[in-house]
Amino acid sequence: MPSFNPLIPTVNDATLQSYFQLRANFQAINSTFAENHSALTRNPDDVGKHTTLTMQPQSGNPTTATDQVGLYSKLVTGVPELFFAPNNSQTPIQLTYPSIKVDGSNTQYSFIAGPFVVYTGLLLAVADNQLVTLTPSTTLVYVGLTITNRAIILNGAALPINIAANSFNIHYNSAILNPDIFYFVIGVA
Repeated sequence: MPSFNPLIPTVNDATLQSYFQLRANFQAINSTFAENHSALTRNPDDVGKHTTLTMQPQSGNPTTATDQVGLYSKLVTGVPELFFAPNNSQTPIQLTYPSIKVDGSNTQYSFIAGPFVVYTGLLLAVADNQLVTLTPSTTLVYVGLTITNRAIILNGAALPINIAANSFNIHYNSAILNPDIFYFVIGVA
C-alpha cells in the first residue's frame, strides 16, 4: 500500500511530475479510509459509513460542551471499557463491565444503563450469616434471595441482612443446614 505524502505537490512541481505522487496519495487515502469504513470507491450511499468502530483507550474523560456528548474507551484496572460522556462534562457513565467473573465463583453480573449493575449468582452450601461481597463495587439497592436444591424448606426463606455498600449477610432458619442460594441483586454505580 502506498504511503501518504503531505508535501506534494510543491509550488515548483510540474503537473506531470506530481501526477504519480498525487495518484499515490489518493490511493493511500482510499486504502486507509477503507479500514473500518465502507470504501470511498463503493456505492455512494454507503461511503463514509462505519463497518467497525475501534477506539483507543483515552487517558482521562473528555470535556464536552452543553451541546455535545462523547463515546470513548478508557482503561479500568487495565481493561479497556466503553464510556458515555454526557453533555457539559457531567459524570461519565461506564457502559461495559466484564459479564462473568473469572475467579472461580458462580457470580455473574451485567450492566444496565442508568447506571445500574445487576448481579446474579448461585452460592453453594451457604453458612448462616455468611458475608457476600459483590464486584464491581456499587451501592446495593435491592437484594433478593431464594433457597434452592431443597425438597423441604423449613419455616421460611433466606433473608439479606446488614446490607452495606456492595455487601450483605445471608440469614436463614438455622434448622436448614447449609442451603444453596440463588441471589438477584441490583446496585447503583
